[in-house]
Amino acid sequence: MDIFSQFCKYVDDTIFSKDKMGSAVAFVIDSAFINEFCSQRKITEQALMKEVRRFLQTSIYGSYPRSDLSVKGILAIQLYAASQRSKSDGLTASNYRERLSQLLSIDISDLQEWFEYNQENYWNYLYGWCDRNYFDIEKCTPRKGPWRYVQYPMQQAEKVFTAEDLKYIACSFINASLHPDDDLTERTFWRTVKWDALGSYAGTRHARHILEEESFQEDARRQIYNYFLSWNGEYKENSRPGEFHDRDICIFLGNNGLEIRSSELDLLETLPLETLDKGSYRKKGIVRRDGLVLFRKDETYKEMWSETRYLEKDEEGLALVFKNSEYWYRYGSNAFKHSGMLSWSVSGTMSATRSFTASPGHMKLPAV
Repeated sequence: MDIFSQFCKYVDDTIFSKDKMGSAVAFVIDSAFINEFCSQRKITEQALMKEVRRFLQTSIYGSYPRSDLSVKGILAIQLYAASQRSKSDGLTASNYRERLSQLLSIDISDLQEWFEYNQENYWNYLYGWCDRNYFDIEKCTPRKGPWRYVQYPMQQAEKVFTAEDLKYIACSFINASLHPDDDLTERTFWRTVKWDALGSYAGTRHARHILEEESFQEDARRQIYNYFLSWNGEYKENSRPGEFHDRDICIFLGNNGLEIRSSELDLLETLPLETLDKGSYRKKGIVRRDGLVLFRKDETYKEMWSETRYLEKDEEGLALVFKNSEYWYRYGSNAFKHSGMLSWSVSGTMSATRSFTASPGHMKLPAV
């Protein structure tokens, strides 16, 4: 399989995978996407663009797409050019054509000729394919005019977050104490992540534009929630890349404090309760809720309390609450002090909205 065919299949497998059928699809191609493809196949970006250029030159007068895979591959390159330009000096019809021409090392007049014979057919073909296969994709509202052919990738890129944008926004997941494995409904997600605060996390001008433009907000919410559903824990903060710390660890409540263990239950670190505070715990990157750590009886090791996000209805659990957190104010009259923290047992509900009921004195923490 030649490089261009491999790229087309990579776009299809990554963006339009079967598990995304019936949901919104963000057709986003940026430098991270291109770099990942080239790295996996040990080729340069220039080698990929050479193959794309060869395809364009042999399909100028095609008048109709050869296959849905080739359509996705060609349009992916168009979107890549749009994402590159939108992060620098803004995206205009003129500089978009220049960028795509430079990217493919193809003359603008030849590019324009390909557009005239193919552009509208390719984009309409993609929209039709998505409708037939139940992929919800952002569609261009076409307008007549001198820039009619470049409006498709420009509109698509304008309304969609790039992978870089979403990594910055993912920092809000961390600060909302969310975890990659959390199974939240969209309603619960937006109760936890505050929309009005997302602008402070935006790391690019493009992301801020999407968040501030009222007509984009419905799609933006859907993109962010869908990203969270497949989020692997990566995020960016203040231009420094980070990664959620507890992807491969477990938290237990032991006799000497909070135990951080590997997925094989090897003890990695113990955090003494008498010196533990909310700030030091958050630095570990393992906080699921701000000010509260919830435990349940471990299903395998019944003598151990393992950290959890939820409890089933009527399931017995144990919660540690940091002093001066919102839980102190909500349940302060029902809780008791222990080593500078508050503790109580809780009976779970099916709700994901922190509606725990306190049952003071039912079970105390192990002595330290």
